[in-house]
Amino acid sequence: MTMKEQKFTDPSNIHRKPALPHESKLSALLFTAQLAVQDRDYACAEELARKAIALCPSNGTAHNLLAGVFDKTGRTKASLAQLRKAIEIDPADPIPQCNLAIILHNHGRPEESLSALEQLFSHPGRHDQQHAPIFEQATNLHFEVQKTLAQKRSAEVARALDEVRRSIEGVSGYPIRIQIEPLSPAADGCVAIAPLSGRDYHLIRCSSQLPPLVRHHVIAHELAHIQLEFEASAAGKARHFFTDHHVRKFISGLYAEQKAELRQQGWKHDAIERAVCEDFGFLQAVLLNRSMDLVVETWIRRHLPCLSAAQFIAFQFNHDLDQAMMLSPTENLARTDTVRPVALRRVSLALDCVRAWVHDSFFPGVTAFSQSHRHPDVLPLAQKLWAHWQRVSSSLAPGDEYALIDAFANILGLSQAYESKTYSRTVPPARPPQN
Repeated sequence: MTMKEQKFTDPSNIHRKPALPHESKLSALLFTAQLAVQDRDYACAEELARKAIALCPSNGTAHNLLAGVFDKTGRTKASLAQLRKAIEIDPADPIPQCNLAIILHNHGRPEESLSALEQLFSHPGRHDQQHAPIFEQATNLHFEVQKTLAQKRSAEVARALDEVRRSIEGVSGYPIRIQIEPLSPAADGCVAIAPLSGRDYHLIRCSSQLPPLVRHHVIAHELAHIQLEFEASAAGKARHFFTDHHVRKFISGLYAEQKAELRQQGWKHDAIERAVCEDFGFLQAVLLNRSMDLVVETWIRRHLPCLSAAQFIAFQFNHDLDQAMMLSPTENLARTDTVRPVALRRVSLALDCVRAWVHDSFFPGVTAFSQSHRHPDVLPLAQKLWAHWQRVSSSLAPGDEYALIDAFANILGLSQAYESKTYSRTVPPARPPQN
């Protein structure tokens, strides 16, 4: 496998405080050694770095510099040893940690590289301007490492997904069909769960336009939906959602001002009602799906650890896609060409924000998916949703995703925006898993 080469970080590129007088000899050795590295005189650089270490064995920069010389001259084992010594001397210095991750990745050891990066991203100086270039380089490397791991684990993930599929088929009594096919640009996948869908099998549809690594995650996501629905049903907590005249009256009140404006513009009554129903139907779907998805992704994180790299790649892919295609919160809230009231736009944006926060929590210090969602008009709602998620996420029981929907709806002022009824699903006699 061809790996992306990363440049070894030269400590001379990072601003340091001026040397004290008693450090002048050491500083001179290090400076001259760095010049020798730039001139590719590695023998001279090694000699000077060794003299610097002899003069001050506890100087991490000297060990880091010698590690660079060893790396450039093909002595990987010695280079790693010097970097680990530098980290031991100063665990708070991100430079040797970054270099350790770079060398491990470049020599086909992505698991160890990821471990080094996780240590690096736990560094309290993550947003220190002095070390910003280091963390930018480490963030780019992290993506490459996760991509390498996702590719490396592809066969393992396929086997794990097949085991999950067989397990679900065994306990639910329905076979699972997975179809890779073109879907609308806004959809990456969907699931129809038997017998609710009127089929005698579960159907997972996954977009053929997705990158293969993202496809694995989508299939896992929809399998988790089936698993969680079956567990909720067995616990007597599964519900289906519907709209009655009380809900329609509530929705009508939410859109009262917008409906009046549309009437003044000459819209017919039926056209207004269709527009309102269509818009709020989309918002209802966002409420249900965002809440459910938090539980689904947490289930994947806990039960399919081999999928962690693919999960990261999928999160990054979807975040980049959203950034390219969707309006910013500021632009969204300023729109005048939509029937949705500003208050309901805040609801949708707050749900997007809490989803991004949960995704960030899976990769602490690495990602900043939530950064683009932190609008001052959205944050108060989003923080309430996030606080509730933090209270309940570690103790979720089968079917608690439905309680999460209710709790989020209550926080958002939408507890009257739907009706629901529990149902008991009749499970057919167990049948052998389908190959």
